[in-house]
Amino acid sequence: MTLSFEGQVALVTGAGAGLGRAYAIDLARRGAKVVVNDLGGDPFGVGENRSAAQKVVDEIKEMAATPSPITTPSPTTTAASTW
Repeated sequence: MTLSFEGQVALVTGAGAGLGRAYAIDLARRGAKVVVNDLGGDPFGVGENRSAAQKVVDEIKEMAATPSPITTPSPTTTAASTW
């Protein structure tokens, strides 16, 4: 039995690397629209680098899914305006 998330939206924080990346990609493969959220700060929450999140978005796009890159602290407003 395959678990499907078709028609669902998944918000994955920390999706630029590690487990967050794995979850984002798996959810997209299972049909979810994925909101990729990762500010790209260092382990102490300092700084910002959106490249990791963008790489995951690009990878999901290659799978013909529909990601929404959100790298700001307020994803609700941006996600709502995306769809």
